[in-house]
Amino acid sequence: MSDQVPAEPHEISLLDIYYFFKEGWKTIAVLSFVGLLAGVVVGFVLPEKFQASALIETASVAARTGTTRTITRQSVEPPTVLAEKMKQPSYYSDVTIKACTHNAVDNPSLALVNRLKPSVARNSVYVSVSYLASTSQLASTCLEHVLNDVVMNQARLSEPLISNIQVELSNAEQEFKAAITERDQQRIKNKEKLAIVQSKLIAAQQFVDRFSKDSLN
Repeated sequence: MSDQVPAEPHEISLLDIYYFFKEGWKTIAVLSFVGLLAGVVVGFVLPEKFQASALIETASVAARTGTTRTITRQSVEPPTVLAEKMKQPSYYSDVTIKACTHNAVDNPSLALVNRLKPSVARNSVYVSVSYLASTSQLASTCLEHVLNDVVMNQARLSEPLISNIQVELSNAEQEFKAAITERDQQRIKNKEKLAIVQSKLIAAQQFVDRFSKDSLN
């Protein structure tokens, strides 16, 4: 079996590039002109679009965790869960759908989801959304309604957590009041004990004085 010598790869030199442009400059010029002309035509024919973007952070509430009852911030839901919910057409209110889908479409809620494209980048805590509209006002108004829906939905999710925190605050307040009451009672007892000790000291001093006088007599 004979050994096969691998063919050496052909290297492109500057001279080859020069001949390529020299022989095909007309084709390159025509294609460049056609591309430029198409870009100008598309720019004038297609309507102008404005894009509004937003980064949404999930709501969080303060909570005491662990044996030391350290206060930490607890998210209502992970950003990935929020993004999946925002991909559901039923997540949005009728007001938001009406504000974001001005054109007549068969399924406006689905069209809204397809335009927003909610997503979460890797290792990110934000849900990114964007919306294209014919004017900047329409684009920003749509995202404002979307944010209102997110706030309302997360407010409902945070109600149980807030209720638990309110119960903990109420219990802590009662414990504090009980501690204050116990402290005041202890102070009263200490004052009574101090008064008894003082009266005993006075009686002892009087006894010592009488004993001294009797001793002198």
